[in-house]
Amino acid sequence: MTELDTPDLSRSYCPLCEPDADPTKEILQVKGCAIHPISLDGLDDQGARFQGECIGGQGEAGGMDNMLMCRLVHHRGA
Repeated sequence: MTELDTPDLSRSYCPLCEPDADPTKEILQVKGCAIHPISLDGLDDQGARFQGECIGGQGEAGGMDNMLMCRLVHHRGA
């Protein structure tokens, strides 16, 4: 670790194995265990996934997509 790296002060925990773990007393990183793996196939997980569409366009920072979006956001007309 270099002096610029921030040490990880959290500890992994499984919410089903440790239901009484207190996130106000320690930094907890939710991880599943071998018995209780974390699933990313729930209804909320499907809605939160990135679908590859970006409102700001996918061109370069100074490209036409960005200029048009900037004009729209700042109400300067296209």
